[in-house]
Amino acid sequence: MEVGVQTNGVKKSMRKLSLMLLMTLACVAVLASPAMAGVVGERTINTSTVNPGETFEVTVSLTATGTSMRTAGILEDLPDHWILTTIDNDGLSHVIEDGNHTWVDESGSTLDPAVPVTIVYDVTVPENATAGTYSITGLVKAMEDVGGSFDMCSNTTEGDNSVTIAAASVVHINEGDDYKTKIENAADGATIYWHEGTYSGDDVSLPDNVHIIGDGKDVVDASTVDLTGGNDSEIEGMSLHDIGDGENTVNLTVKDSSLHSFDAIGIVLVENCTFSGYQVLLVGSYSGSFTFKNNTLTNAGLISASRFDSIEVSGNVFQNLSSTSMMNALIVSDTSDVVIENNIVTNYYGMGNPVMVKNCDDVVIRGNFFESTSTLMAGSSPISVSGDATLTLYLNNFIDCSEPYVRDVNDGTVSLTWHSPEAIDYTYQGNSYSSILGNYYDTYTGSDADGDGIGDSSYSPGASGTDEYPLMAAFSNGEIESELFNELYSGNVTVMETDIDFTASDSSETYPVSQRTCLGALLESGVEYYINDDSYADYGSFYLESIGGIEAQSWPGASWGIYVNGEATDYGLGLNSVSDGDVVSFYYAPWDTETFAQDLDKVFYSVSITVNDETPIDAQRTIKYQTFNVDSDQYNSTLVTVTITATSILKHSILSKQYLPTGYLQVQTKMVPFSGNLTILIPMNGCGQAQ
Repeated sequence: MEVGVQTNGVKKSMRKLSLMLLMTLACVAVLASPAMAGVVGERTINTSTVNPGETFEVTVSLTATGTSMRTAGILEDLPDHWILTTIDNDGLSHVIEDGNHTWVDESGSTLDPAVPVTIVYDVTVPENATAGTYSITGLVKAMEDVGGSFDMCSNTTEGDNSVTIAAASVVHINEGDDYKTKIENAADGATIYWHEGTYSGDDVSLPDNVHIIGDGKDVVDASTVDLTGGNDSEIEGMSLHDIGDGENTVNLTVKDSSLHSFDAIGIVLVENCTFSGYQVLLVGSYSGSFTFKNNTLTNAGLISASRFDSIEVSGNVFQNLSSTSMMNALIVSDTSDVVIENNIVTNYYGMGNPVMVKNCDDVVIRGNFFESTSTLMAGSSPISVSGDATLTLYLNNFIDCSEPYVRDVNDGTVSLTWHSPEAIDYTYQGNSYSSILGNYYDTYTGSDADGDGIGDSSYSPGASGTDEYPLMAAFSNGEIESELFNELYSGNVTVMETDIDFTASDSSETYPVSQRTCLGALLESGVEYYINDDSYADYGSFYLESIGGIEAQSWPGASWGIYVNGEATDYGLGLNSVSDGDVVSFYYAPWDTETFAQDLDKVFYSVSITVNDETPIDAQRTIKYQTFNVDSDQYNSTLVTVTITATSILKHSILSKQYLPTGYLQVQTKMVPFSGNLTILIPMNGCGQAQ
């Protein structure tokens, strides 16, 4: 192309020349000319690989091969949406047209072959750029002065001409980001930091082996988002709707998150998560393991896992499930190694059984609390068994549950063992023991003669088998729960130096008993008792069979012993005197067969009574007339008033007796139950001075 140049007005002509060069560069941006003599371009890129969102630097030089070249021009063609920022334009003007970047010398100056024209620019790759190799192409051009006319000289820029975009290995997601594109373009093995905010929209297909770390399940709300695919993925610290895609998600770990459901095969671990919703269904491929522990499910069910090598469900809380659509809280099936332990299933009112076991060879159910579980459907139990199954159950607590505690719901072969396979160390009533242990049932009413916390009689709790080691109380943290001294009564009573009538519980015979005895103190306490007189004829004392409904067991089992000030009494009930300040104790404990003394290290129940022998009333007498007329033929009379004040609430009637000198008329007496003040008026006739 030739352009005419006037000899005058050179500056204006050079600008026109540069404009023509610019237009020519723009026109041939795509269709590069064959290489021509006169100009050479070289490109250098400071890196060969970058990540989405990163920036790299490009240097382009234009060198003239002769002394007649002028008006340099450089054109660079970048991938769409890549952002270019000029760092050094070496005096050239930067023009962007149709996405192409052009640098032109508007002065039309002559190029010095010894001094290249060099531009430097940065390129920022979009964050949503997909992985791959991208080209950067371009041209360098100049005008050659040929006898007053100009020929266009161009050449393709040589050197570096491509950049490889690697998928991001570290991704940060903030509120408002296109999280779907960011995650799906991340590299396998990437770490994704998901920050506080609310996220909703498209579901996301995970790369493999990603680790998503949220700022916390309470602040990262993506509760409408499903994450699918993604083998060997780890997710923690956020709220999501669903994670995994069944057999398309192999190996999944979810921690410290809030979920509606998850679905994966292989090695699956879900820990410290909260659930509210309706179901989680996992079907393995007869390989891998499923571990579900320390999660909380509120009005959520079911967790169904089948066809794994092993299943562990431990430390979870299944609570407040009340629904006509929820059949179960937990189902495990078709797995040879299952452990269900230390879970709490409480307030379950679903359509079926809270826990169902189907076709499992070796199932251990231990240390769980089943409390307040019932059903909207007849025939429910805390645990049901279907198909062929072998179960070992121990240290479970069944409280306010439907019976039987395990139900066989079909004709499969079911084997149930209701106790631990070996001895377990535990404590009860403050003492240490080691024994095979069964389960606790609040419907068990057996006794415990040796006081080790294990019932003396067996119990039939379920579809088959018998619990030979039923626990006397709930088991928790290595202890059969109890109080070392379960005090049935502790308080003060007031006794008087008088006999009272005592009626034996079994024979209804009545005996006079001093109130200032252990028996008198017990009667004053008001506790429920059963006392027989079987040995009274031989020993003059009674036998204490029960206090508060706690009955004596046969020797050497636990029964009631009598103590005054901590010392065992010498005689039976009714013969041991007490005085002011004495403490009368009744201990329910077993007996040592060698010393014939109670084992006070194994006290189950106690009654403690402090004796006060002060008179519980105060009596004052007044006589209206102190002097009689002895000369009169008729008796003189006066009025005697006795005022009785009770110092405490009295449970018995008061008998007031007044003794008069010989010759006085019989004094009226009165017996009245009362509390407070009582005045008795006694008309009295006689002679002389009243005594």
